Amino acid sequence: MNDQSMEKDPQQSLPGATPALEPILVVDDDSHVLQMIQWVLEDVGFEVRTAVDGEDALTQARRHRPALVILDMGLPLLDGSQVAAELLTLYGAAVPIVLITADGHAAWKGKQIGASAFLRKPFEITDLVQAVQQTLNHR
Repeated sequence: MNDQSMEKDPQQSLPGATPALEPILVVDDDSHVLQMIQWVLEDVGFEVRTAVDGEDALTQARRHRPALVILDMGLPLLDGSQVAAELLTLYGAAVPIVLITADGHAAWKGKQIGASAFLRKPFEITDLVQAVQQTLNHR
């Protein structure tokens, strides 16, 4: 995600969001990306929790079931595949995953781990909000 695509433009119209009952869990080891995703989703009305590694993500997911998980593949401690597998064990398809990664070849892996959507970094904020909204609407 580049800084330009994440800058707030008051004239820019984001797709409307219907807030989820449970928070969205965003998992990324890049603090800049994590903060920007959190800001964007909160700006359109979602409650957001964040995690910087796979273990933290699973701790939070066990504590409170998320409505959706935005998951980076390249994480310390447990990678995105391991986190996704554990989420599937915990909640099955009830907690959809939006996979984000800079690795363009990871789309196939996203399908293998059961991701509902895939975004390649850098991505536009409107694409992120749209992926989240569509995924939540289809669960």
